[in-house]
Amino acid sequence: MTTITPIDLKFIEEAEFDLGIKFPVAYRRKMMRHNGGSVLLKSECYQLHPFLDSSDECSTQNTSQSVVRQTQLERLAQKLPDDIIVIGRSDEGHLLVLLMMGTGNVDERVFWFDINSRELGVAANEFSELNLIG
Repeated sequence: MTTITPIDLKFIEEAEFDLGIKFPVAYRRKMMRHNGGSVLLKSECYQLHPFLDSSDECSTQNTSQSVVRQTQLERLAQKLPDDIIVIGRSDEGHLLVLLMMGTGNVDERVFWFDINSRELGVAANEFSELNLIG
């Protein structure tokens, strides 16, 4: 379940620590205002993975399908390289991802990844260019 509530910066920083990265500024800003939501891309709806909010039991449960957890699961299930950060998934099984560039740096661009063809393409030059629908 994707939540659409604000989140404290400390939870984003915890995810960054867990993944060994620093998220792009535009992505951090959006997620701080709305932790989750959806993006419309190429007529596909991608559910954005929230950051884990452990402030209380209800928040923890609502955000348990976090960007860290989903990145770890997709890396295993799809045999993805460690430089891919999974930030969303469509109903068709396509992924919305960020790419690491060196030690801890993440590309500002957002990419889509087709898990069947293994094709990777640029979705936006930065997160704020995406068509957010929730």
